[in-house]
Amino acid sequence: MTLPQLDSVLHAEGISSVAETASESRVRAIQAKILNGQLGLQNVPGLYWLGWGEARFPGVFHLFGQRFSPDAWLMTRVVMDAVKRNGSILTRRMPSALDVAYGVLANDSVAPLIADSIRAPASGPHPARWQNGREYQHNLLAARLTVDAAASEAWNQSLYTGWLWMLRGLSGPTTGSEYPEAMRTLAWSRYTLNSQLASWTHLRHASILYTKQSSTLPFLCYFPAAYVEPRLEFWDRMQALGTSMASGLERVGRVQDLPMVRLASLPAVNDSRSFVVPAGLILSNAASHLRHFSDTVAKLREVSRHQLNRVEPPESLKTFLSKLIEETDSMSWGYTLGGINL
Repeated sequence: MTLPQLDSVLHAEGISSVAETASESRVRAIQAKILNGQLGLQNVPGLYWLGWGEARFPGVFHLFGQRFSPDAWLMTRVVMDAVKRNGSILTRRMPSALDVAYGVLANDSVAPLIADSIRAPASGPHPARWQNGREYQHNLLAARLTVDAAASEAWNQSLYTGWLWMLRGLSGPTTGSEYPEAMRTLAWSRYTLNSQLASWTHLRHASILYTKQSSTLPFLCYFPAAYVEPRLEFWDRMQALGTSMASGLERVGRVQDLPMVRLASLPAVNDSRSFVVPAGLILSNAASHLRHFSDTVAKLREVSRHQLNRVEPPESLKTFLSKLIEETDSMSWGYTLGGINL
């Protein structure tokens, strides 16, 4: 909801000053009118919900909130659970840049590439297996027609939409005889496509804080296997350093008659209690942490070795990498950063 829209609601209720909102009943009446109306509805879901079926997100009013963009909207229309086939939801979990090229930038030359992805098997590396093999073309075409039907004024509402309008200017065919021979080739159309998507990617990156970011249903994607910088000597030395520190702490911890240590709780949690623990226990815990750290570094070293030799890492290392940054809690559908925890 925008400020002018909020103003229109207040005027419709006969409110022209803050003093006239002193009555709780009047405020509740305004709230009910907003909640039951069509103002401020979210067309780009930036959060997830549990359960199946398209949700109706509540209306929102942010003074400086993230703004609507046609590409973010389109990407939510070509993934689950917006895509249905024969009454069933298609588990297409990730959109493609080709969807934006066709649906927002009006580049018809990518249609064969999209058709290939629909016919391709839903297998292979991430994200191909979450995109391919799903007949979602009816949603993509409907979204394209919606974007094409936008009035010219809609493209001039912001620098963001103006940038997209500019990129749409590259989508016209160049196969006519008036164009140079080089521009009539498939290679030229791919060159144009790459230019459009590179510029669009830069636009998305530069405006990530200002435009609403799209999302798909939760717990359906994961962090892909990462690239570990193949510096074997560095990883060897880091592992040796961690192991050496752990050994040193363990030696000190075995000294007899170590003192007790009083630990105070953090004042930020309003806890004035203190705890007395053996110094040996503190040293032992620190040593265990460093052992774990060294083991993790050893796995990173193994990943980098496989990459350096251009060999596929085993599944155990792929699982390790996929949980290194984030781990899903299957009981609450929540996420824990640092799943393996260095």
